[in-house]
Amino acid sequence: MRTALNIFQLLLCVVLSASVIMQPRKQGRFGGIFGGATQADAVSTRQWHRFTTLSKISVACCALFLITSVALVMMKS
Repeated sequence: MRTALNIFQLLLCVVLSASVIMQPRKQGRFGGIFGGATQADAVSTRQWHRFTTLSKISVACCALFLITSVALVMMKS
C-alpha cells in the first residue's frame, strides 16, 4: 500500500508541475513566481467557473498531494 501511494504521489508531482508550468502568466516579469496576478483571490465557490481548466487541475492535484502526504506520514508512524 505504501509503495502504491509513493508511486501515486510521484505521478501527482509530475502532473502538478506540468499544470503549473503550462499556465499562462497574466503579467510579464516574475510576478507569477511569487503568487502575484493570479486567480487565487477568488475565494468564493461561486467564482469557481472563472478558473481555467489548468487552474482546476492544479487545485485538484494540490489537494490530492496534500492528502497523500498526510497518509504517508500516518503510515510511517
